[in-house]
Amino acid sequence: MSPSLTQSIENYEYFSPIIYKELESKNHYLKITKVILLDEFYKRNLINKTFYKQKLKIYLVLDKREECKELFQSMLLSSFILFICFLYFPKNYLFMDLSFVFYLFAVFYIASMYYRKLV
Repeated sequence: MSPSLTQSIENYEYFSPIIYKELESKNHYLKITKVILLDEFYKRNLINKTFYKQKLKIYLVLDKREECKELFQSMLLSSFILFICFLYFPKNYLFMDLSFVFYLFAVFYIASMYYRKLV
């Protein structure tokens, strides 16, 4: 039998850290998102279907936004590292310099695309 809405809320608040740690210990390389955690609650029958549907819509948007934020930060960091490398490496080969600048602009462009998704 499915729990009520109030029981689902209480279960979710109480068991979230416990189930998160269980999922994390099962697979160290899997990023535990809010949607994965919610799916696990639904599989274990700790939440009802209406609570699952309500939270799923919200958590899909939040997880996508969090993923865009992480990708933006990684692209920004990599472009900064590339820029520092470009400044300090010797400039002996023109083709290498041009390809380096092209790659740097490509990384900046991808980072700006993720930034636009965030804003």
